[in-house]
Amino acid sequence: MSDVMDAAVGLVQRRDFAGARALLQREVDAGRATGGEKLLLLDVLDRLHDHAAVLALADDLDGRSGPVGGRHVVVHSAAIGIARARALHATNRNHEAAAAAREAIAELDRNGGVVAGFTGLGPHLAYSTLGSVEVALERFEAGIEAYQQALSRWDRRSDRDCEHCAHFDLGNAYKGIGDLGAALASTRRAIELEPGHADSWFNLACYYALLGYPDDAVSALTRSIGLARDNAASARDDPDFASLRDDPRFVELTR
Repeated sequence: MSDVMDAAVGLVQRRDFAGARALLQREVDAGRATGGEKLLLLDVLDRLHDHAAVLALADDLDGRSGPVGGRHVVVHSAAIGIARARALHATNRNHEAAAAAREAIAELDRNGGVVAGFTGLGPHLAYSTLGSVEVALERFEAGIEAYQQALSRWDRRSDRDCEHCAHFDLGNAYKGIGDLGAALASTRRAIELEPGHADSWFNLACYYALLGYPDDAVSALTRSIGLARDNAASARDDPDFASLRDDPRFVELTR
């Protein structure tokens, strides 16, 4: 691994993404950056949510394979496509994002699910991105399938995305097709993985209310508001809680 690459990977591991970006961008601007360094920069830009920069660099990169940083890794269009799909989704270009994510997944299939190991742009991220895009397009069944694929491939060594978020989002997708039982189960799993996630407790309360379990709904909402006080105002205006509008406990919680 080159000195620049080694230093940049170290900065990413310490979560100094701004420092890694500055180091790698200098190499790009000087015309010295290798394909691996550009790919790591793409990963860093994605982490920093600089969507315009991701799209510009993705357009500049070509998929390739071969030795990178002293190791033989596959540096192909899958990682580029994942980053492109995430940036397109973040800028509400969801039809383009769906196409980019599906192309990335097809590339992963052709290469046995391998991407550059020094980036976090891996298979579970491809599928979870596709799930988010499909749900945004209200193609809930396709979103459910994508999230299930993401969870079946989840790499717990990765620091990209969060497993509980995928279960949370899967719950939203199940709600989209009216399967509240499955939505409830997915959201409970999200809470098992991350008990401090206020929005999971909020959605759990919504599903209980819609299913006609007021005691469980109030209990879950209490947990949510305890973690994020602003959720009280959100609950007041949420139609999912229509069945609790006259419940004194709900009124007290959301006042």
